[in-house]
Amino acid sequence: MSSESVTVPVPVSVATGAAAVVTNLREKAVQLSGTFSATITIEVSLDGTNFSALTGAVDLTAPAVVAIPFLAVSVRADTTVYASGTPAAAVIGDNPRTN
Repeated sequence: MSSESVTVPVPVSVATGAAAVVTNLREKAVQLSGTFSATITIEVSLDGTNFSALTGAVDLTAPAVVAIPFLAVSVRADTTVYASGTPAAAVIGDNPRTN
């Protein structure tokens, strides 16, 4: 098993980003990074269609790391306020299918 990272697109405008598929990852967390002036909510889906805000990752205005304590299928970023900068996000976790 090895660690793996999946990029989560973060819009640099008021918009919802594309979903990143994270089904291969176990014991995962999402990391929001970069220098930005924006408000971002990380959303998760158990079925790849219906998304809800991840507890602890609502209205983030600064870099953060938040655990995803369940088997999410997809993760996306929702930028609700955007002024400037380049926010980035990734889900990091263990992939049991690799060595």
